[in-house]
Amino acid sequence: LSGRTRQEHTGIGVAMGPGGFTGVRTGLAAAKTIAQVLGLPVYGIGTLDALAFQFPGPHLVSAMLDARRQLVFAGLYRVEGDRLTVVRPAELMPFTDWRAILAEATEPVLAVGEGASRHREALEEIGALVPSDALMAASGLPVARLAEQRLEAGVPSELETLEPRYLREPQAVVNWEAAQQAKENRHGANP
Repeated sequence: LSGRTRQEHTGIGVAMGPGGFTGVRTGLAAAKTIAQVLGLPVYGIGTLDALAFQFPGPHLVSAMLDARRQLVFAGLYRVEGDRLTVVRPAELMPFTDWRAILAEATEPVLAVGEGASRHREALEEIGALVPSDALMAASGLPVARLAEQRLEAGVPSELETLEPRYLREPQAVVNWEAAQQAKENRHGANP
């Protein structure tokens, strides 16, 4: 995994979402399996938390992922040195609502992530700083560092409780529920 020996590993960090449903679920399954086999603690780190953690400075960090249909997964953070503070937790909302929240900020905002890249012009119109596209993805390093901080703080392993943080139902579930509702409505109308 990291080029280290088993004895050098103290825990495992894994991005738990939001993100692509298959990728998040696969990542969590792999991390939990490795943790169980190696007897290591495992910690789930929010994808937006990890993205924001890469941008310390005297500004707020708006971490954003495009959720399609003019929606974004977004959270607002402050990163001072090696400390991440959640100002507004990750949530799913229309981009226009998130833009309005950022427009009310009383300090500079750095907007990062592929959601920020997609809405660059609208964010720059309200004074948000949007870095180049090359800086828009989270890497494994902030996930590992945030997990390490939790391990050092004595947070118990999340092996048994770790679940994906999707922030919305998978489209397949939404489609299935709609089909079931339509089926019930048809059968209810034809006794």
